[in-house]
Amino acid sequence: VNSSSPEHVLIDLENPMSALVPTPAPSSPTPPNPAMGKPVQAEDIEYLETSTTTCQPWLCKINLIHPQMLYHENILANLYCRSALLALVENPRPNFKLPRQLSSKSFITATSPTEDQESSCSSTISLPQAAQPGEGQEPPNIEYVSMLSKELLRGPQPNGTVPPLTESCAPSACHVTEYNALSPLRMFYHSPARLRDALSKMIYGALIEDDAAPMALAARFLKVLYEAPSLFHLETVRLSDMKASYDIHFNHAAFLIISCRIASLDEKSNDAYPKCPWVRVFAHNGTLGLARDGQPLRQEVVHYPYNSTTYSTAYQEPSAVSVQSIARFPSVIIPFDRVHVRTISSTPSPPIIVNLHSIPAELCLTLAFVECVMSVANTDSAAIPSTVLLYCTEALCKVIRRVDLASSMKEMIFHLLAELIRMIPPTTKDLPNLCNKLKVFQTELHVLYPHELKANGGSKRKESSSLLDIKTSTYFQGLVELVFALREVVPDIGSRDTPDSSKDSGDLKSSPSVKRSKTAERQTLSKRRKMRAKTRGRECTKSPPEDPDGGDGGPGTAVSGWMEQAFACNVILRKLLNSGEGNSEAMRQMIQQTRDNLMATNCTSRLIVVCGLPTFYSTDRVKTTIRKLCSPVGGIVEGELFVPCHQYPLPPASKDEQLCKGVAVFQITSQEMIKDVVSMLQSSKFLKGEVSGGDSDNNRAYCVVTLGPDLLCGSDNSALIASAVELYSTSKFLKFDGSLNDETRTVLRTIFFSCNGKPSLSKVAVSNTTDGNMMYQFLSVFDDDIICTINNVFKEYGEKTSAETEELYFTFESFIGWVATVAKQNPVLALRGVLRCGFDLQYNLTYPTDKDYLQKLQKCSGRQVDEMLVQYVNRLCRARCLAPSRIHPQEILPSLSDKADPGLVPLVSMPLEYLRLRFAFLQCLNTWVGRYLLPAISLSTVHLYPRSIGGLLYQGRDLLFYDTKLAYLHFVVNNTNKRSTDNVPPEIIFDPLNFVHQPDRQQESTITVLAKEQLSRTPSSELCVKLATGGDPIFPFNVKLTGEAVQGTSGSFRYFVWLVAQELQSHSLPLLLECPSSSAGENRNKYVLAPKNLSYHDEALLQFLGVLLGVAIRSEVPFPIDCLQPFWKRLLGESVTMETDLRQVDIITDNFMRQLRALRSEVEFNELVGQTCPTHHLAKEECSPACPYKFSYASLHGYDVSLRAGSPRITWNNLSMFIDSVMSFRKCELDSDNLIPIIQCGLASVVPLEPLLLLGPQDLELRVCGQPFVDIGFLKLHTIYQVGISASDKHIEFFWNVLEGLSQEDLRKLIKFACNQERIPFSCPCQSEGSEVSHVPPYPMKIAPGEGRDDRLIRTETCMFMIKLPAYSSEVIMKERILQAINCRDDPLSG
Repeated sequence: VNSSSPEHVLIDLENPMSALVPTPAPSSPTPPNPAMGKPVQAEDIEYLETSTTTCQPWLCKINLIHPQMLYHENILANLYCRSALLALVENPRPNFKLPRQLSSKSFITATSPTEDQESSCSSTISLPQAAQPGEGQEPPNIEYVSMLSKELLRGPQPNGTVPPLTESCAPSACHVTEYNALSPLRMFYHSPARLRDALSKMIYGALIEDDAAPMALAARFLKVLYEAPSLFHLETVRLSDMKASYDIHFNHAAFLIISCRIASLDEKSNDAYPKCPWVRVFAHNGTLGLARDGQPLRQEVVHYPYNSTTYSTAYQEPSAVSVQSIARFPSVIIPFDRVHVRTISSTPSPPIIVNLHSIPAELCLTLAFVECVMSVANTDSAAIPSTVLLYCTEALCKVIRRVDLASSMKEMIFHLLAELIRMIPPTTKDLPNLCNKLKVFQTELHVLYPHELKANGGSKRKESSSLLDIKTSTYFQGLVELVFALREVVPDIGSRDTPDSSKDSGDLKSSPSVKRSKTAERQTLSKRRKMRAKTRGRECTKSPPEDPDGGDGGPGTAVSGWMEQAFACNVILRKLLNSGEGNSEAMRQMIQQTRDNLMATNCTSRLIVVCGLPTFYSTDRVKTTIRKLCSPVGGIVEGELFVPCHQYPLPPASKDEQLCKGVAVFQITSQEMIKDVVSMLQSSKFLKGEVSGGDSDNNRAYCVVTLGPDLLCGSDNSALIASAVELYSTSKFLKFDGSLNDETRTVLRTIFFSCNGKPSLSKVAVSNTTDGNMMYQFLSVFDDDIICTINNVFKEYGEKTSAETEELYFTFESFIGWVATVAKQNPVLALRGVLRCGFDLQYNLTYPTDKDYLQKLQKCSGRQVDEMLVQYVNRLCRARCLAPSRIHPQEILPSLSDKADPGLVPLVSMPLEYLRLRFAFLQCLNTWVGRYLLPAISLSTVHLYPRSIGGLLYQGRDLLFYDTKLAYLHFVVNNTNKRSTDNVPPEIIFDPLNFVHQPDRQQESTITVLAKEQLSRTPSSELCVKLATGGDPIFPFNVKLTGEAVQGTSGSFRYFVWLVAQELQSHSLPLLLECPSSSAGENRNKYVLAPKNLSYHDEALLQFLGVLLGVAIRSEVPFPIDCLQPFWKRLLGESVTMETDLRQVDIITDNFMRQLRALRSEVEFNELVGQTCPTHHLAKEECSPACPYKFSYASLHGYDVSLRAGSPRITWNNLSMFIDSVMSFRKCELDSDNLIPIIQCGLASVVPLEPLLLLGPQDLELRVCGQPFVDIGFLKLHTIYQVGISASDKHIEFFWNVLEGLSQEDLRKLIKFACNQERIPFSCPCQSEGSEVSHVPPYPMKIAPGEGRDDRLIRTETCMFMIKLPAYSSEVIMKERILQAINCRDDPLSG
């Protein structure tokens, strides 16, 4: 019971209405004694103690226990009266008129008339009614809202704290999912919607009344902030060598925030756990009963240090002091005004200080009012006057600067201030001045930054400007939000000031104490003066190189570098999402930087030269083999594979099969895969000629090499390779007759006219070094002295335009003739000249060369094109098994299938050079967001504050690559590992034979119910492990199969996940429902959440479903449930879109509604009724017959549901109402508002929900369920071969050939046979790490030699993903054995 919330009212049972008058609360915690008519006095206690010593203990107990019981009875009676009064005011009975004093100004308040309570919120805001009556009802007044706010204050959970950490500690799952520490309404009130509705009605009533009413209403609510110091109390407990135990009472406190900080950061921390806590804090919880002495029992709410394995199952943010402080020194909020503190007689190292901050109920209501004002402003930006928003900002600014608040309260106010500042129009007169007053927080951010780095990465990272792999504290995140909002209004506020001092900013969990001694400051200043003197006396001729992480510049440079990069990301995102808003200079600089990086070509580094091929091979056979080897890594660029025949460079003598010349040159699509391609080419027995029956060539030296930027190679066979490159360069320039081909002439025309666009060029024009002059770049490769080269070219090929002038000019035909001559003499040099101009080997521009490329890029791109480009890159990354950061922009080249895709028409119509530049820009932006912005912001503000940086990232999540979002999710998941390595994992035990060939089992006998029951007593913290990696991964729980000799846990765990997914999509469990569209042939075997009224058993199953979704994320095992998009949308808190989602789920209803909307007259309506109802006949004299159809419609379950009371018949007049009723009914079923919070509750107990918000519905489905198809190329790349076999063995080639011919259904069966799961991940960290330990389970697939040959079957080891493959003699036998293995297995765990 919150001791500040009840009103002390004496009730006269004979005349209750006349007795509702506030009376003073007792001035001391001593309860009143009704028998004496006064509180228990000191002499009474002395008498009772004397009576105890005289063998009268019963009298002492009675006189002590009864007053305590009556005191609590009095509190409960007042609580019940207040609740009854609120219900009476809100829902009056018919024909019942409220007394005048109850409907206007006589609401009960918690104010006592004593002098020491005159500054309370009740006396501050107990003012006349502000809103005018509307629609026959009076809007709530301040007195009513004040009483309602005290009624709705959160009570204690079973552990004594406020936040509902788990569903077992909360009234419902909604209380778990709606709690948000950054929202005053959701943090302090258990029914925030009820209070929000009352406050919103007051605000709208004031807006309707007159122009001055909103300001007057804000002044009444915010007046408490101007009297803040008198309402906020702070008690500090400093641990000493003396043992202490005492009570602390806070007057008018609704909540207490208990936090812990260290006295000094200079002392070395002792990370060893003590034998017993240093300090314990108890709360006087009246619900625990009474002790023998009549005093209420106390409940321990927190002790320091706390054991990380026993404290909490909720997501804890890392601390800015030490990593172990996450759980050892938590900050807690309790709804009590009295605590009991006990300290032990030992001094910790470093010294610990416990702070107890009081939060009055008045502050809670004021902050809730500010939040409602912002909510109304978000709904209608013109509703709230800017003066009201500015007044709220000023009030919050005053309280945060004048009052020593707890860090958690400061975090909340930081976010409120940031949102208010962004709401106020920038042209407001007093806004810059107000922002300058908050400049002190810029200094605090500079001081706090190195401590954040030190806490997460040690001393090595304290001077870095990158926050990569660092999860900052929530206090730091709130500070960043405020400082960035200030810089958006006043850009000059970002100038770096020397932070010479800083105020202690709260508890150890959120913000460290950054106090510095005066001696240390003097030493630092003296060092700076010495360094400045040395710098002035030294002449620096060369500036030092810039460190991108700011390491050389010290902590000040690091924080400035990080802040500039992060703020630039913020500005660019706002510019991309809100065209016309924000500063475009940061975007312009980033685009220019990415363009400069694109000038360095990488196309030659993807060029592979194969020499020493058997000359008796045909060119077609060599091309087929090379294409097949390169197919798993993305293939060859545009299929261009140069394999010359014997007659080359002469034309072939005939069209018959030509024998190759022994060389092959081609370019692959990805530079990152070049090592894999070279390895496969070097191990190919066919290309070596070891498996052929032709004549052997002992003089042939087989080699595979790659080229450098200048088409050079340092291999031993350099002469042979140079000859091959020369042949390839000749083929790019010349035809068989020695003339330039058409593609080359087109490129040379572009190069020539890029100089000045004139048909003849002078030496001055060619020598111009301005950007865009390709002629200068082309000629620069022929000689180091380019002026000499130009003079020689003009001397030999120059022409005079007239006889009067001696100046030579260079025409296009002269240029063509000169290039043709050079290409015949040195084709490699000519090709290098083309590449130097910005072209690739396919003669496509790699970057824009126009001077006005920024304007052209802005015209041909936009948010829609950017989102298409991100989707295209995500698809490309999945096809190439690469992350976007490992794709060079020059590797972006849409294929023919991409160009034929209707959804990519705006993208492929964009010039290729601009497409590559835009991808480079988005690639750089994603890198900056992941490195500088994401670690420094909070995603808890996504739906709460839409203008925040978190809300900005949520709105622009379609501009982030899938890998960027996934990397952040994985980082957060790994940092929320709560299970200790010493703890034994939870275990599920079942007999697999009981679940074989039983598709429709009873609900009680399913494996899902069995697993739920076995894990029911397991805390969710035991399921929170790091992402599963390596060959022996750690899963959230182990699965033991009775009667099976299974070694390892991987195979049985994957079998359990697959079996549960099968049960969820069957009739055994009533959670999912097959969509009605499947009956029409659309979306077959697709499911939606089954709408229903919940029972206790269904609620437990839904919560367990959420737990399984989180387990699938942590275990990296796909959970193959085929749910449609509405399910994943609602899981992320998005609303269902009826235009698209209804057609997916119920195409029959969608078509029917479209048909009804298309009706234009009553005649068409009657004709439709006659067609759909054969028994309905329309007489000629009847113009409007009674329709046989009523206001009812079939639910998703197929039951007929009445949409209106009485189910009236449908007529032409109420047809639109019927359509709206059906659509609303379907939307209500798809929303499933009573089911989704329960699933979210289970999911949040295993995986934090905040990073999931960046994922879209399709991304979340892909991460949880995986892809429904098997990629043979990806599987081949992640396959290793055991000792004794290799990829070039004949039976291994048979194996892959058979797999390429199987259907997707058979491939899923093969994967299920090999590793007990039908879906496998499509991405793997080993792409970038290169270590087997970093493989995602079940990768890598292992192929081991089997026993025997054609007469033996295939065996598998499911835990190891190993296939024991006998060396079958033919491909036919291999296919027969594989089909037999995947289709004729009875036991899914065979082998």
